[in-house]
Amino acid sequence: MIGDAVNVAARLEALTKEYPYAILINGSTAQVLQDRDDLILKNLGPTMVKGRSEPVDLYAVVDWRKPGIMGG
Repeated sequence: MIGDAVNVAARLEALTKEYPYAILINGSTAQVLQDRDDLILKNLGPTMVKGRSEPVDLYAVVDWRKPGIMGG
């Protein structure tokens, strides 16, 4: 697989070694997920990633509840 989305995903995965969060996503993904009740996202702000001239809006998934468990 080749392309900008794959490159950004690889860079975000690499950033998990620098941040205390297991799942990092970009702003467009966070925008799609913002209305979900089972996710809590934290905005980490614009972040420069290798191979990009503009910063990527970085978000962390800080909590996730499986539907049907404890009312979720």
